[in-house]
Amino acid sequence: MDKLKVATLISILLASLACTSYKSVPDRPVSNLETHLSFLASDEMQGRYPGTDGDLMASRYIEKYFNLIGLESGKQEFSFIRSVKRGPDNSFLINENPASAESYSPFGFSFDTLIKAQVVFAGYGITDKVDSFEWDDYKGCEIKGRWIMALRGTPDIKNAADHLSLASEDRDKAMLAADNGAAGLILVSGYNFNPED
Repeated sequence: MDKLKVATLISILLASLACTSYKSVPDRPVSNLETHLSFLASDEMQGRYPGTDGDLMASRYIEKYFNLIGLESGKQEFSFIRSVKRGPDNSFLINENPASAESYSPFGFSFDTLIKAQVVFAGYGITDKVDSFEWDDYKGCEIKGRWIMALRGTPDIKNAADHLSLASEDRDKAMLAADNGAAGLILVSGYNFNPED
């Protein structure tokens, strides 16, 4: 057999295997996709944040639609920490004076340890460099072995929000502080971040 016939035969075999490997799902118009996306992105879904009623409604909606079009849906059960409560031995002292229990809250990723160190204010606690954009709240700060105090969220700077938001989560700021040798991180919410906090 010449090479052309062998190549043709292999192509036909592969095409027939590919056609039989996948279950046929009927085409759906784009308007259906827009309807589904609008529903799943609606405020009613509460951002589909894990553990919320919106998360449960979204999963039920998707499962129902999968069953309707003949797809199998699968669920994976797992546990996660939904909230953390301050223990009776938690304390926060400023110059040996205890802060009121209502004025602070340890994060779920906090270490169970005692740290006594000086505090250094580091803006929003963000260091970021993307293309020509550069931001460094740690520049000029002596960080090693000290508490870092930083504001939560990001600064309100035109054309910088997209860059800074990538490093603005509390956990990201804690990892950056640890990478820079800080003893710990104190995050301050401020009224602009959350007026109720």
